[in-house]
Amino acid sequence: QARAGGWGYRVDAGSGYAIGLEIVGTIARAHDGAIPATALTDRILTRLGLDAPFDLINWLYLSERTVTHIAALAAEAIALEATDLAAIRILVHAADGLAEDAITVARRLDYGGQPFPLVLSGGLFTHSALLRDRFIGAVQSIFPNAVAHAEAHDPALGAAIMVLQTLGSTPTAERAIAETLKVAALNVPVLIQA
Repeated sequence: QARAGGWGYRVDAGSGYAIGLEIVGTIARAHDGAIPATALTDRILTRLGLDAPFDLINWLYLSERTVTHIAALAAEAIALEATDLAAIRILVHAADGLAEDAITVARRLDYGGQPFPLVLSGGLFTHSALLRDRFIGAVQSIFPNAVAHAEAHDPALGAAIMVLQTLGSTPTAERAIAETLKVAALNVPVLIQA
């Protein structure tokens, strides 16, 4: 087994939370004039019902602000991934961070040049072609035998199967769970989730 990343939302690159924070920082720098203006500003202010970029300070630091609220902002970068340079930069940065983790894991597992599955799990891979394509390209530039696959099942099912495996369950029990939930479980390691 090998692991890279998974240190939590405050540390991991490429998460929705990390993207959301980078969006807020980008809006702040654009408002200050340090970087060019971005369409993210209007989209985020509209989404949050705010009047001006400075209003983001109060929004961000409210005690009831959750990781989910900040991560949800990633949808706005995804919506602009074909047209806004700041959104593109943010998503490329996220993809590169995720790819770095996947490459680290692949090196530790040492597939010896053999094909191996690169399972793409999570909403960011599902909704952002830019992030997904950049991630796959970055990993395959180092490991050309990495074969990208979309997730085979819901992450909650994957977690249940992992618990069963830890408890010593059999593949038959895992298939029974998958069939009960009417999904097919792949017997492949998940290298990255975004």
